[in-house]
Amino acid sequence: MGFTNKMPGAFSGEIQEANDKALNTSYEEGLGPFYQGSPGFKRLVDSGARFKWVVSKAVLIVVSCQLKHSAAAGGADVPTAGSGHFKDGTLVLDNDTGHYQTTVQSLRKAETQWHQAGYPNVVFRERQEFGGLFGQQQQTAWWKFW
Repeated sequence: MGFTNKMPGAFSGEIQEANDKALNTSYEEGLGPFYQGSPGFKRLVDSGARFKWVVSKAVLIVVSCQLKHSAAAGGADVPTAGSGHFKDGTLVLDNDTGHYQTTVQSLRKAETQWHQAGYPNVVFRERQEFGGLFGQQQQTAWWKFW
């Protein structure tokens, strides 16, 4: 089962936004997209900063939270996607994605890829607040307390 981009009409604007941000950001600042196995991938995940990720065409991709999941996936359907952060040797992943609205159960589809990327300790959590979808600004930042 795949998850469809729930906001396809916004894709061209999101790509333009990603390109604009990329032109004003150095590679070292790490916006992405970064593919599994690349130095940027490891740098972004290991930074401890919150990031977004997708599995697209069987490839694990991460981007900064400044970019959209759809930009990382090229707007295509994905088997799973979410957000995460790496802290104290544990990778915490959730299903926080407004574009794809994945389930927490779908996150396990990427577990083997995360292990292969060098993250053996993976914890899956359900997104706590969906109020941030579709223009609302509230979100529960549970990861700040973890």
